[in-house]
Amino acid sequence: MKHRLPILFAWGIFVLLAASVLLQGPKVQSDLGQFLPANAGNGPDLLLDTLRDSPASRVILLDLSGAAEQQLAEAAKGLAAALSATPHFQHILGVDNALPEAEQSLLFRYRYLLNPAQFDQAHLKAA
Repeated sequence: MKHRLPILFAWGIFVLLAASVLLQGPKVQSDLGQFLPANAGNGPDLLLDTLRDSPASRVILLDLSGAAEQQLAEAAKGLAAALSATPHFQHILGVDNALPEAEQSLLFRYRYLLNPAQFDQAHLKAA
């Protein structure tokens, strides 16, 4: 019995450590500011504030990789079907579907309003 006590104690410590790691879970971050340089100035700060409070803050992008192209296509279709079956997603794009025509025309009509200074005639001619 005495030789089992250290083994049980070590096993208990291992279980406690494993439980603490599992309870912390993976760290998921969604702050776009992590992709900007530290000394970028005020322009990116304004952009980030706008993105944090806009519909863009609710966009989720997924990258499927690491398998053959056919397998990835099937996985993407299966994932899209599974996500479409839940009430948590409004649009799932990139597989075989696109935005409805009304939303596409709305986006097309207002696409240059994001930054009109870059799309004026002088700027486009210089570019």
